[in-house]
Amino acid sequence: MLAHRLYDDGSSRPYVDSDLLVPPQMFEDAERLLQSRGFVRIANEEGELPQWAQHGHELMRPGENICVELHWRLMHYGVAPEDAWQVFNRGAARLRVGRVEVDVPADPQLALHAAIHVAEHGAMPTPAEDLRRALERFPFETWAAARELAQELDADAAFAAGLDMLSTGRVLAQRLGLDAGGVAAFSLERVARASGWRDKARVALRIAFPEPVYMRSFDRAWARLGLAGLIAAYVWRPFELAIRLPGALRARAHSRAG
Repeated sequence: MLAHRLYDDGSSRPYVDSDLLVPPQMFEDAERLLQSRGFVRIANEEGELPQWAQHGHELMRPGENICVELHWRLMHYGVAPEDAWQVFNRGAARLRVGRVEVDVPADPQLALHAAIHVAEHGAMPTPAEDLRRALERFPFETWAAARELAQELDADAAFAAGLDMLSTGRVLAQRLGLDAGGVAAFSLERVARASGWRDKARVALRIAFPEPVYMRSFDRAWARLGLAGLIAAYVWRPFELAIRLPGALRARAHSRAG
C-alpha cells in the first residue's frame, strides 16, 4: 500500500517483508491458511518477549524468500487490538494484489502509520522516506484526521514523536497544536505501558541505549563519524532525554487530562 500510494512516481521502495493485519479473532485461522500455502514460521520468540513487544508472527515460504509478517496488533497503540482493527478498517480503500482485491488503510490511517513507524524505528532511510513523502502528498486535512485517530487509538505520544523526527514533521506538529515532548514523551509512554518492573527496566534500557543503526538515524552528525562519534552520541543521549523530560511530563499530563 505504501509503495502504491506514495511511490507512484516510479521510485522503488525496498522492503524485506509484507505486513498483514488481520482481526485478532481470525489470527490463528490466517496463520493456518498461510501454512497450508507452504509458509513456515521462522521465529518462535513469543514466550521470551515481554507482552508489549508481542504483535505478530513472521512466516516465510522456503526457497522463495517470500516473507509475511502477520499481525494481530500494532505496537504503540494503547487500545485493545480489536479496537485498533476496527479503526484501521474504517473507510478502507481497495487495492488489487495479483488477482484479488484486498482492504488497505485509507489516507488518514496511512499517515498515522507512517509517523508511528518512524517513532518505532527512528529516522532510518525507508521509514523516513515514507513519512517524508506522506508529508508532501497528504493535505493538512488528512493529517488533522490522523491526529484524531491517534487520540482515539491512544497513540498521541507515538504520533507526535514520529513527526518530531523530521523537520517538516515538526512544522506540521506545530500546526496541529501537538504538545511539546517528542521522543522523550513517547519514551515515557513506553515505560509507563510496560507491565512489571523488569519489563519497565528493559524498555528504559532499550530507550537509553538503542541499537547503533537507530542512533545514526537522527540529525546528529557525530553519531555517523565513526566509533568515537557514536560513543559521544550514546554518552549524550541520557542527558538529552533528561533535558526533554519536563516537556514530556507536561505533554503526558495534558494527554491524560484530555
